[in-house]
Amino acid sequence: MLTRPLLSRLAVSDLSAARAADLLFVKVIPNHTNDLSKHCIREKIPFVQFAEFSQVKIAVEAVVTGTQTIDQLLADKPAGLTTV
Repeated sequence: MLTRPLLSRLAVSDLSAARAADLLFVKVIPNHTNDLSKHCIREKIPFVQFAEFSQVKIAVEAVVTGTQTIDQLLADKPAGLTTV
């Protein structure tokens, strides 16, 4: 169950909020530098990369309905998502 904010962003302004989220989704844009993902890797903050928001919706629904836990989501690398 999500108890802290869910964060699904790309902006540099989200760097400080990244550690506070139960589950962090970071949008990946091909051939684009992503400061949030670099920050999370450097700070060892687990996150899930996504390309389409529909992927986030499916993952969040799985956690909310109990089909998957956050730990499972981060470990399983669901289709279309990449966990880091």
